[in-house]
Amino acid sequence: MSDVTNVILSFSINENEVTEGQYGNMVKINEWLDNHGYGVFGQDADDVAGGNKHLETPLYVVAFNYFGSRAFADFVEFLNWNEPENVQLLIQEQNENKFMFLIDGIKDSDNL
Repeated sequence: MSDVTNVILSFSINENEVTEGQYGNMVKINEWLDNHGYGVFGQDADDVAGGNKHLETPLYVVAFNYFGSRAFADFVEFLNWNEPENVQLLIQEQNENKFMFLIDGIKDSDNL
């Protein structure tokens, strides 16, 4: 039996990048996920998206089993973002028909 959570993470294209095109915070996020046994986000959706233009925002989509959504959101809010107001985290829990925002921009007070 499983309990699947769909996750969408988006943030500003102006975040700092590190080696091989990985955003610095995505490296930290994937380390956190891996350390908690969830697996990791794969590539940015722009690498597989259709259309005749590239996405103009980083967009990561994944599904996890028995996911600690609130603990993950707390970790994402804790990270040092260049543009925290542009961080968005959407979650669709098992048996739900739509996504809900866990993060829709991080306010300065959220990141203290």
